[in-house]
Amino acid sequence: MSCKPLLVMMYDYPLSPEGSKAYLAQADRWIKQCLACQGALEWRVYRDADGATPFVTAVTTFDTLEHAQAARSDLAPMWYEARAFGVTGVTLKVLASSPIYPDPIKP
Repeated sequence: MSCKPLLVMMYDYPLSPEGSKAYLAQADRWIKQCLACQGALEWRVYRDADGATPFVTAVTTFDTLEHAQAARSDLAPMWYEARAFGVTGVTLKVLASSPIYPDPIKP
């Protein structure tokens, strides 16, 4: 069983008090938008433990590669909105299982 495709969104959140407040006010809505995409299974967020940039990595797991790729396009307006609040360094990537090692390797 291979790993599910991922839409990975990496960015730095706003540093200004106004931008941070606006960002936090929209965060729940943005998460719901990610999960409303066709084929979305799960959403997680991580922060860089060392404070390096990009500071935030949000990951949405999808049932198919096609759904993950479609979501990248469908969510583009959300990122334009986030940039208006001061979100910077936005990168969106779709990741798929490696054909060489498609399954998780465990100890």
